[in-house]
Amino acid sequence: MKNNFKYSVVIPVFNEAQNAGALYDEIKVEMEKLGEKYEIIFVDDGSRDNTFEELSEKSPITIVRLRRNAGQSSAMDAGIKQATGEILITMDGDGQDDPTYIPVLLARLDKGYDAVCAWRHLRKDTLSKRFLSWGWRKLRGKFIYDGVHDAGTQFRVYKREVFEDLDLYGEMHRFIPALLLWRGFKVTEEK
Repeated sequence: MKNNFKYSVVIPVFNEAQNAGALYDEIKVEMEKLGEKYEIIFVDDGSRDNTFEELSEKSPITIVRLRRNAGQSSAMDAGIKQATGEILITMDGDGQDDPTYIPVLLARLDKGYDAVCAWRHLRKDTLSKRFLSWGWRKLRGKFIYDGVHDAGTQFRVYKREVFEDLDLYGEMHRFIPALLLWRGFKVTEEK
């Protein structure tokens, strides 16, 4: 298949009706500023609210709709496999990733990296979610050092080739930087 897009933005969402439409609008504004062809792909990970209906009103958009909630890694994998861009931009669907930061991540990618991970400093999560994230970080840190402080966010940019022969499932989205390092790719983080 011939690649028609420079950028593919992939966003998995689950019950994000209150965020998805506004997030799409913000992403579209930022992508238009880049002046390159792009596609925006939302993966509806089995939402039970009206996320799909909210997104269906947007254009241009590709919506991959999963029948049931498969989890963030599987939803991300479905979107990446749908994407045709040379550069993949992944984001969380909860509205906490600021699309105005996309050019900053892309500029860092242009400095010879294969993947650039954002580092969220101001999170708007509940105490329980922050506690779970802290636990994941501690557990992950016992086994893996990839230099990434915020493995929980999916706000990242990648060259397409990093995902060749890589299938995501379970909680693998948290380990993508480490997997890429192990495969010989250059990964960095941007504050």
